[in-house]
Amino acid sequence: MRKSFKTIVAFAVVLSIALGGVSYAFAVDTASSDANAPNVTASAEATTEATTEEATTRAAATTEKPVKKKVTSVPTVIKRVMNAGSKKIKIAWIPKGNVDGYQIRYVNGKTVKKVLVKGRTSNNITIKKLKKKKTYKVSVRTYTLDKKKKVYSSWSAAKKIKVK
Repeated sequence: MRKSFKTIVAFAVVLSIALGGVSYAFAVDTASSDANAPNVTASAEATTEATTEEATTRAAATTEKPVKKKVTSVPTVIKRVMNAGSKKIKIAWIPKGNVDGYQIRYVNGKTVKKVLVKGRTSNNITIKKLKKKKTYKVSVRTYTLDKKKKVYSSWSAAKKIKVK
């Protein structure tokens, strides 16, 4: 059986992968008439010297640990913050596609409060029961669920509003 050396090696690699641990013997005759293509003979018999333990050990050694994929959430941008009547403000943001919800933070001096908005399609909220003539800083962030755990993005830039 006369084939090129590259063909036999490629065939052996593919066959070894397919059969999982079966090895083949090859003999290369470099004294062939054609210098570019040595005479290669492959034995027709496959040697199966690998026992079950060796195959298991070999498989365990080549098994790679799965790479943990870090899940991140995309940050959002506040479109506008406006007064929505007495002691109310309305916050509107640009919705993002691959999120499970939003968290809104509003700060008055040292008092920090947060509101959770579920759903990816909502893009505004009205916050009630605020103090008149006080200035609030408002910011928004998105979250995604990763195995029932919320992964938050960074907070958006804060916008100020004075409540009427």
